[in-house]
Amino acid sequence: MKQLLVVVAALLGLAIAADGAVLYSQNCAGCHGANGQGIPGVFPPLSGNPRIQDEAYVVKAIRQGISGPLEVGGQTYNGVMPAMPQISESDARAIAAYTRGLGGTPAAAPEPTPIQWTP
Repeated sequence: MKQLLVVVAALLGLAIAADGAVLYSQNCAGCHGANGQGIPGVFPPLSGNPRIQDEAYVVKAIRQGISGPLEVGGQTYNGVMPAMPQISESDARAIAAYTRGLGGTPAAAPEPTPIQWTP
């Protein structure tokens, strides 16, 4: 039974990452590039950016936006990422999971929800 839960959790993680890839393509790739490479001097890269490892940071950046100077990889970007409140919290989390993979760290499967068994 425990193995089944681990397999389901892993598959769920792959589904979230796949959804994140689609959402990233639709909402982020236009500025940050298909592979998260960014546009030098204009839009910062996500690939290799240590900030993308912090899910809370990514979700906040997506939903509330970012402005002002931002240094990534030794280069300073001074632009504005608009807030995208139309992206739900769960979709922003899926994008965050996907972008973690762009940094070379595979997206982690979400923690499985404990199942309460009653006799």
